[in-house]
Amino acid sequence: MQDVDWLALALSVRLGLATCLLLSLFVPLLVFAASLLPALWQRILSTSSLLSLSLPPTVLGFYALLLLSPQGILGQLVEGGLAFSFWGLVLACSLFNLPFMFSPLLNALHTLSQAQQEALQLLGRSRFYNFRKVIWPHIRPVWVLGICVCFAHCMGEFGVVMMVGGSIPNETKVFSVAIYELVEQLEYEKAHKNAAVMLLLAFVIAFLTSHLGSKLKA
Repeated sequence: MQDVDWLALALSVRLGLATCLLLSLFVPLLVFAASLLPALWQRILSTSSLLSLSLPPTVLGFYALLLLSPQGILGQLVEGGLAFSFWGLVLACSLFNLPFMFSPLLNALHTLSQAQQEALQLLGRSRFYNFRKVIWPHIRPVWVLGICVCFAHCMGEFGVVMMVGGSIPNETKVFSVAIYELVEQLEYEKAHKNAAVMLLLAFVIAFLTSHLGSKLKA
């Protein structure tokens, strides 16, 4: 299939893997910090993270662009800023995909029974020890599923990556952007082939995620 933009597909896979790696390391620490807060503040954090599910991706992409620009808070950390770069896309996609991992983990934390919570207090260990040895094994399956969902979501992301990265070949031109450009250029035959690859890949990822979810629940 010579008309398929394999470079753009490979870049989407890289973006998904890098985003999942960053979230898989950062979100557990965020959940631990949230577990130390009162229930009201936990709800506020959870609700705040869900904003990305209700806001248009272009709105989130716009604010991510401001954060990653040379004058932005994150962009100032790197000379020239992080906007329109691969790692800028990783940070933007991490912010956008945060609720797909953070909220389920926080909800799983709340499924601990009152007896289990009282038992943790009686252990006399530090909160971090209790989180690492008792709570984390309880919520780890949700973490694994969260990684899969974030990867699937990254593979199909369009609005945020267009706002933050544009379409720079081998740098920010991911597969969804490549398909959009083919349609814009009226290259429907090529667009069909690329979209078919994306459809097949999305089905495989969804099937594996569903299968993994069944295994973890068993």
